[in-house]
Amino acid sequence: MINKIAQPLVGILFLIGMVLKFMHLPGAGITIFVSLSCAALMLILTLMQVKGTSLLSQLYKLAIVSGATYVAAVMFKVMHWPGANMMLVVSMTTLGLILVLSALKTSKWYYALLSLLFSVTLIMALCKILYWPRPPYLLYGSYFGFLALLSGVFFYRSQSLSNKDTSLSKHYKILGGLALLSLAATFKIKYYPDLLGISIQPMRVLETFTFAGIVAVIYRLLNNKPYATALQKDYQFLKTTQGIFLIMLVMMVLVAAN
Repeated sequence: MINKIAQPLVGILFLIGMVLKFMHLPGAGITIFVSLSCAALMLILTLMQVKGTSLLSQLYKLAIVSGATYVAAVMFKVMHWPGANMMLVVSMTTLGLILVLSALKTSKWYYALLSLLFSVTLIMALCKILYWPRPPYLLYGSYFGFLALLSGVFFYRSQSLSNKDTSLSKHYKILGGLALLSLAATFKIKYYPDLLGISIQPMRVLETFTFAGIVAVIYRLLNNKPYATALQKDYQFLKTTQGIFLIMLVMMVLVAAN
């Protein structure tokens, strides 16, 4: 019960901090620091609650540890504390490998391709953060491909479930729209920053809120709906997608800091 209340509160605090950061208003640093510290603590508490010795349980534990390390690494990077780069390398590489393993265990090609595309995006983002050499256009190419395919999968699943599960179908449609909006915002920021006279800062805020919107919708789906055996693939897909967008939300701290 406490966890269900704490997660939305931490999310709201984080979003407030991001808006303050992008708008260059006071209080952004401490707000983001507190929210990320709470997020890392909640991940550690979640790790303590995970039971089981199966391979899936061990991978889930590894993902949680990597996620907590990643959140801490971003805080260390923003605060210019020592050890941030090593923590980023370890956590982002591990998360990328977990996504690759997830892709190999997935029977549907589009679910597998989504995980692979974002794993490439994650590694290329690490190279950019640490100023390592990387192939040109691969970062945004894999990311745009991921968002385009993701929106297509959401709309496809919405149509497939329209006669079986109207609530899930409706939520998939909302998620597809948010993914397309995120793609449009990122595309404008990257290639047409002055289009329509809208500066980068409001578009970054919009981008951040689309990420948060996707996380919030999936959070509601995962916590309020029991999943039948036939929908287990959807459950795993939603869990993975939520994790990916949580990674991107935290990465926005580094974007805002530059």
